[in-house]
Amino acid sequence: MSDPRDAIYGRYDTEKPVVVFGTQGLSQLTAYVLTHDSPFDVMGYVVDQSYLATSQSPDGPPLFAFESLPDQLSPDECQLIIPLGYTQINGIRRARCEAAQAMGYSLISYVSSKACVWPNLQMGHNSLIFEHTVIQPYARIGDNCVIRSSVHLSHHVC
Repeated sequence: MSDPRDAIYGRYDTEKPVVVFGTQGLSQLTAYVLTHDSPFDVMGYVVDQSYLATSQSPDGPPLFAFESLPDQLSPDECQLIIPLGYTQINGIRRARCEAAQAMGYSLISYVSSKACVWPNLQMGHNSLIFEHTVIQPYARIGDNCVIRSSVHLSHHVC
């Protein structure tokens, strides 16, 4: 049987590197799992211009300013994931996703190899499914969702 994640990753250019929005906890975790458990390569981090002077790239890759990202990396050169969380979780993440898409960037999604997902999972963009999560058949995941470890989503939920 094939890996159910193939259908999700097949929608993206896995040869095109990824830039992760943010440098704190969830962003650093996302870069780690993408590097060690996905077909994507992380090439750097991006933050709002106002945070650039006080931010550090947690793992060494370059750090870019979001507002001037198209001047440094075009949408043809990279794709983004925006895993902002914890503080004003949905509003800021949604605003940055909309801004990134308006700039022409694709937003990827991630499904842990340690999650239990079934073939034909319907999943939107800029979503994350972490390890030990169970997603039963016929469940649907929308855009911009973060599903943390050990969550159980029953059949036919969306």
